[in-house]
Amino acid sequence: MAKATHRSQHWIPRSYLRAWTDPDSPVDQQPFVHVFSKDGNTHRKKAPNNLFAVTDLYTINLPDGGRDLRLEHGLADLESGFALLRKDFLVARRKLPAQRHVKFMAFVAAMHARTPSFSDHHMKFWKDVQLQGERMERWIKTATPEEKKRAASVSFPSSKDRPSMSMEEVRQITQNPMQYTLGFVGAELPHLIRMQSTILCTESDPGFITSDAPVIWFDPEWYKKPPIYRSPSLSDPRLEITMPISPSQLLLLKHPRSDGSLQPIQNVDVSEAVVVEANRRLRFQSDKEFVVRRGMIDPRWFDRGTPPPDTWEATHAQ
Repeated sequence: MAKATHRSQHWIPRSYLRAWTDPDSPVDQQPFVHVFSKDGNTHRKKAPNNLFAVTDLYTINLPDGGRDLRLEHGLADLESGFALLRKDFLVARRKLPAQRHVKFMAFVAAMHARTPSFSDHHMKFWKDVQLQGERMERWIKTATPEEKKRAASVSFPSSKDRPSMSMEEVRQITQNPMQYTLGFVGAELPHLIRMQSTILCTESDPGFITSDAPVIWFDPEWYKKPPIYRSPSLSDPRLEITMPISPSQLLLLKHPRSDGSLQPIQNVDVSEAVVVEANRRLRFQSDKEFVVRRGMIDPRWFDRGTPPPDTWEATHAQ
C-alpha cells in the first residue's frame, strides 16, 4: 500500500513564516524563528517547517476511506503565489496589477479562515446544533402520536435567507470543519478587494511580529458598544483588518471613502510607536503563540492600557 502524502498540513504557511527567520541563525543550522507563548513566559526556536501544522487539517475524508486533498492543494497555490508577490512586488513597493491584488486579498481571506481558532469558534455553534438535533431525533423515536402532533403545531419564524438544513448536512460540517470555514474565503473576498489597502513599512528591529492567527479584525470603537455587539464585522464602518507581511511590512485594510472601486496600494513609513501598537494588538489577539524574528519581547506588547472615559459601561452606569 502506498504511503499517504500531504499528512502534515500547515495553517500558517512555511513560506510565509520564512520572512521571520532570525537573520543571525547559525549557518550550520536550519533557519529558525522565535516562538513565544501568548503570555510571553515560554520561548522556543523552531524552523518554519515544524510550526503550526496538524495532521490532515484540510483533508476531506471520503466514504470509501479515500482522502480528498483539493483544499490542501488550493491553499498551496495561494501560498506560492503570495511568496512570489511579496518578493517581486511588496518588498520592492511596486504597483500591484489588479489580478495580483485579487490573489493577494484571497490569501488574506484564507489566512483568516484557515486557522484552528477560527474553525473552533464556528464549530462550537454547529456542534451545539448537532447535539440539539440528535436529541430531537431520539425524542421522535419514543414520542407518542399526541406529543408529535403538539410539536408539529408549534410554528417557528422562517427566512428565505436561512434555508433549513438536514441533520446529515450539519454532520458534514462538523466532520469536515475546514471545508465549511474555508467557504468564508469566497464570502470575504469581494469586501476585501473593495477596501483601501495600505502597507505600513518600518526599518525597526525586530519590526512587526506575527502569530498563529495573524489576520486581525478590529473595531477601534468597540468599547462604545454593548458587550454582546463587540465582535467585529464587515459592517463596522471603522473596521481595520491587519496582517503582517514580514517584519518590515504590515497590511492594513479599511473601508474606502470612494465608490468602492479597486484602489492602488499605498505604502507608508510609520514610527516605532505604530509598530508597537500593531504588535500589541496582534499579541493580544493571538490564539496561543506569537512569532518574532529576534529572541526578544517588548513589555509594551503586554500593556492592557487604560479604559477610555466613554466606554459603554461608563456611559450606562447607574
